[in-house]
Amino acid sequence: MRTSGDIDVLAKVAFDSAEHELVGLCALEDKDACMAVGRCSGPKFVWKPALGKPGTSSMRCSRITAAWEAVVTWLRCLIVYWDAEAGAARCHLPTVSKARWRLCFQDWTVLGSSVHAKAFRWWTSVLTLDILRYKPKVQLLLQSAVKIAKAARSFDERKATNNWLSWLKEGPAKGLGAQHRMSRNKWRRQPANASSRAGLRDYGGLVQVGGTRTVHLSA
Repeated sequence: MRTSGDIDVLAKVAFDSAEHELVGLCALEDKDACMAVGRCSGPKFVWKPALGKPGTSSMRCSRITAAWEAVVTWLRCLIVYWDAEAGAARCHLPTVSKARWRLCFQDWTVLGSSVHAKAFRWWTSVLTLDILRYKPKVQLLLQSAVKIAKAARSFDERKATNNWLSWLKEGPAKGLGAQHRMSRNKWRRQPANASSRAGLRDYGGLVQVGGTRTVHLSA
Protein backbone atom coordinates (compact mmCIF):
# COMPACT_ATOMS: atom_id res chain seq x y z
CA MET A 1 0.00 0.00 0.00
CA ARG A 2 1.41 3.37 -1.04
CA THR A 3 1.78 6.16 1.47
CA SER A 4 0.96 9.82 0.94
CA GLY A 5 4.68 10.53 0.47
CA ASP A 6 4.89 8.02 -2.39
CA ILE A 7 1.84 9.58 -4.02
CA ASP A 8 3.42 13.03 -3.81
CA VAL A 9 6.62 11.77 -5.46
CA LEU A 10 4.68 10.09 -8.27
CA ALA A 11 2.60 13.24 -8.80
CA LYS A 12 5.76 15.37 -9.10
CA VAL A 13 7.26 12.94 -11.60
CA ALA A 14 4.04 12.98 -13.66
CA PHE A 15 3.84 16.79 -13.68
CA ASP A 16 7.51 17.13 -14.58
CA SER A 17 7.22 14.64 -17.44
CA ALA A 18 4.11 16.36 -18.83
CA GLU A 19 5.77 19.79 -18.70
CA HIS A 20 8.91 18.65 -20.51
CA GLU A 21 6.83 16.90 -23.16
CA LEU A 22 4.85 20.09 -23.80
CA VAL A 23 8.12 22.05 -24.00
CA GLY A 24 9.32 19.66 -26.71
CA LEU A 25 6.04 19.82 -28.63
CA CYS A 26 6.03 23.63 -28.57
CA ALA A 27 9.76 23.82 -29.40
CA LEU A 28 10.45 26.18 -26.50
CA GLU A 29 14.01 27.16 -25.72
CA ASP A 30 16.05 29.00 -23.09
CA LYS A 31 13.95 31.37 -20.99
CA ASP A 32 10.61 30.25 -22.44
CA ALA A 33 11.40 26.64 -21.61
CA CYS A 34 12.39 27.52 -18.03
CA MET A 35 9.14 29.44 -17.53
CA ALA A 36 7.06 26.51 -18.77
CA VAL A 37 8.37 24.00 -16.19
CA GLY A 38 8.84 23.85 -12.43
CA ARG A 39 5.30 23.48 -11.14
CA CYS A 40 6.27 20.44 -9.07
CA SER A 41 8.75 22.61 -7.13
CA GLY A 42 6.01 24.79 -5.67
CA PRO A 43 4.93 28.39 -6.27
CA LYS A 44 7.54 30.88 -7.47
CA PHE A 45 5.79 33.84 -5.85
CA VAL A 46 3.18 34.33 -3.16
CA TRP A 47 0.67 37.03 -2.29
CA LYS A 48 1.07 38.54 1.15
CA PRO A 49 -1.35 40.96 2.83
CA ALA A 50 0.17 44.39 3.37
CA LEU A 51 -1.72 45.10 6.62
CA GLY A 52 -2.09 41.70 8.23
CA LYS A 53 -4.31 38.67 7.73
CA PRO A 54 -7.66 39.33 5.98
CA GLY A 55 -10.54 39.49 8.40
CA THR A 56 -8.51 40.46 11.47
CA SER A 57 -9.21 43.65 13.38
CA SER A 58 -5.53 44.33 14.12
CA MET A 59 -2.63 45.12 11.83
CA ARG A 60 0.66 43.27 11.66
CA CYS A 61 2.81 43.67 14.77
CA SER A 62 6.44 42.99 15.61
CA ARG A 63 7.75 40.32 17.98
CA ILE A 64 8.51 42.99 20.57
CA THR A 65 4.91 44.19 20.55
CA ALA A 66 3.62 40.61 20.82
CA ALA A 67 5.96 39.99 23.76
CA TRP A 68 4.74 43.09 25.64
CA GLU A 69 1.12 42.10 25.05
CA ALA A 70 1.86 38.60 26.35
CA VAL A 71 3.34 40.08 29.53
CA VAL A 72 0.23 42.25 29.95
CA THR A 73 -1.99 39.17 29.60
CA TRP A 74 -0.04 37.20 32.21
CA LEU A 75 -0.05 40.09 34.70
CA ARG A 76 -3.79 40.46 34.24
CA CYS A 77 -4.21 36.75 34.98
CA LEU A 78 -2.44 37.29 38.31
CA ILE A 79 -4.75 40.21 39.20
CA VAL A 80 -7.95 38.45 38.13
CA TYR A 81 -7.15 35.16 39.91
CA TRP A 82 -5.24 36.69 42.81
CA ASP A 83 -7.20 34.82 45.50
CA ALA A 84 -6.67 31.39 43.92
CA GLU A 85 -4.03 30.37 46.45
CA ALA A 86 -6.45 31.25 49.24
CA GLY A 87 -8.89 28.67 47.88
CA ALA A 88 -11.44 31.02 46.31
CA ALA A 89 -14.09 29.07 44.46
CA ARG A 90 -14.04 31.15 41.24
CA CYS A 91 -10.23 31.27 40.92
CA HIS A 92 -8.04 28.89 38.99
CA LEU A 93 -4.73 28.07 40.66
CA PRO A 94 -3.01 26.43 37.62
CA THR A 95 -3.61 29.60 35.58
CA VAL A 96 -1.94 31.72 38.25
CA SER A 97 1.00 29.32 38.56
CA LYS A 98 1.59 29.22 34.80
CA ALA A 99 1.38 33.00 34.45
CA ARG A 100 3.80 33.56 37.33
CA TRP A 101 6.26 30.98 35.96
CA ARG A 102 6.18 32.48 32.44
CA LEU A 103 6.77 35.98 33.76
CA CYS A 104 9.84 34.85 35.65
CA PHE A 105 11.38 32.15 33.46
CA GLN A 106 10.20 32.66 29.89
CA ASP A 107 13.09 32.55 27.39
CA TRP A 108 13.04 35.72 25.25
CA THR A 109 16.23 35.13 23.23
CA VAL A 110 14.06 34.74 20.11
CA LEU A 111 13.49 38.51 20.14
CA GLY A 112 17.03 39.14 18.92
CA SER A 113 19.59 41.72 20.01
CA SER A 114 17.94 45.01 19.05
CA VAL A 115 17.71 47.94 21.45
CA HIS A 116 14.02 47.29 22.10
CA ALA A 117 14.65 43.57 22.70
CA LYS A 118 17.40 44.36 25.21
CA ALA A 119 15.13 46.85 27.01
CA PHE A 120 12.34 44.27 27.15
CA ARG A 121 14.62 41.57 28.58
CA TRP A 122 15.97 44.01 31.17
CA TRP A 123 12.40 44.86 32.23
CA THR A 124 11.41 41.20 32.59
CA SER A 125 14.67 40.31 34.38
CA VAL A 126 13.50 42.40 37.35
CA LEU A 127 10.51 40.11 37.88
CA THR A 128 10.84 37.52 40.64
CA LEU A 129 8.45 35.18 42.37
CA ASP A 130 8.56 37.31 45.52
CA ILE A 131 7.61 40.48 43.63
CA LEU A 132 4.74 38.73 41.86
CA ARG A 133 3.26 37.72 45.22
CA TYR A 134 2.83 41.37 46.26
CA LYS A 135 -0.36 42.72 44.69
CA PRO A 136 0.44 46.49 44.70
CA LYS A 137 3.71 45.84 42.84
CA VAL A 138 1.92 43.63 40.32
CA GLN A 139 -0.61 46.40 39.69
CA LEU A 140 2.19 48.92 39.08
CA LEU A 141 3.94 46.51 36.74
CA LEU A 142 0.70 45.98 34.86
CA GLN A 143 0.16 49.73 34.40
CA SER A 144 3.69 50.13 33.07
CA ALA A 145 3.41 47.15 30.69
CA VAL A 146 0.04 48.34 29.34
CA LYS A 147 1.45 51.78 28.47
CA ILE A 148 4.48 50.27 26.72
CA ALA A 149 2.37 47.71 24.84
CA LYS A 150 -0.02 50.42 23.60
CA ALA A 151 2.89 52.57 22.42
CA ALA A 152 4.45 49.60 20.61
CA ARG A 153 1.14 48.67 19.00
CA SER A 154 0.59 52.27 17.87
CA PHE A 155 4.07 52.36 16.32
CA ASP A 156 3.42 49.11 14.43
CA GLU A 157 0.09 50.38 13.12
CA ARG A 158 1.70 53.58 11.82
CA LYS A 159 4.47 51.57 10.21
CA ALA A 160 1.97 49.21 8.55
CA THR A 161 -0.04 52.16 7.24
CA ASN A 162 3.10 53.79 5.84
CA ASN A 163 4.07 50.51 4.17
CA TRP A 164 0.62 50.30 2.63
CA LEU A 165 0.82 53.84 1.28
CA SER A 166 4.32 53.17 -0.01
CA TRP A 167 3.03 50.05 -1.75
CA LEU A 168 0.33 52.11 -3.43
CA LYS A 169 2.53 55.05 -4.44
CA GLU A 170 6.00 53.56 -4.90
CA GLY A 171 5.47 49.80 -5.12
CA PRO A 172 3.73 47.46 -7.58
CA ALA A 173 0.57 49.59 -7.62
CA LYS A 174 2.60 52.49 -9.01
CA GLY A 175 3.39 50.38 -12.06
CA LEU A 176 -0.30 50.07 -12.87
CA GLY A 177 -0.64 53.85 -12.97
CA ALA A 178 2.48 54.15 -15.10
CA GLN A 179 1.01 51.76 -17.65
CA HIS A 180 -1.96 54.09 -18.12
CA ARG A 181 0.31 57.12 -18.57
CA MET A 182 2.74 55.37 -20.94
CA SER A 183 2.24 53.56 -24.25
CA ARG A 184 4.51 50.72 -25.31
CA ASN A 185 5.86 50.61 -28.84
CA LYS A 186 8.34 48.28 -30.54
CA TRP A 187 11.42 49.75 -28.82
CA ARG A 188 10.36 51.37 -25.55
CA ARG A 189 7.60 53.04 -23.57
CA GLN A 190 6.66 56.61 -24.43
CA PRO A 191 4.09 59.12 -23.08
CA ALA A 192 0.58 58.29 -24.19
CA ASN A 193 -0.77 60.42 -27.05
CA ALA A 194 -3.44 62.26 -25.08
CA SER A 195 -4.56 65.85 -25.49
CA SER A 196 -4.09 68.24 -22.59
CA ARG A 197 -7.78 69.04 -22.77
CA ALA A 198 -9.78 66.72 -20.54
CA GLY A 199 -11.96 64.28 -22.40
CA LEU A 200 -10.51 65.10 -25.86
CA ARG A 201 -8.15 63.11 -28.06
CA ASP A 202 -6.36 64.81 -30.97
CA TYR A 203 -6.12 62.85 -34.20
CA GLY A 204 -4.41 65.25 -36.64
CA GLY A 205 -7.03 67.93 -37.00
CA LEU A 206 -9.90 65.80 -35.66
CA VAL A 207 -11.10 65.62 -32.10
CA GLN A 208 -12.95 62.71 -30.56
CA VAL A 209 -15.32 63.86 -27.82
CA GLY A 210 -16.05 61.33 -25.09
CA GLY A 211 -15.32 58.44 -27.44
CA THR A 212 -18.68 58.79 -29.22
CA ARG A 213 -18.11 60.67 -32.47
CA THR A 214 -15.42 62.54 -34.40
CA VAL A 215 -15.80 66.21 -35.34
CA HIS A 216 -13.54 68.76 -37.02
CA LEU A 217 -11.84 71.33 -34.81
CA SER A 218 -13.27 74.09 -37.01
CA ALA A 219 -16.83 72.84 -36.60
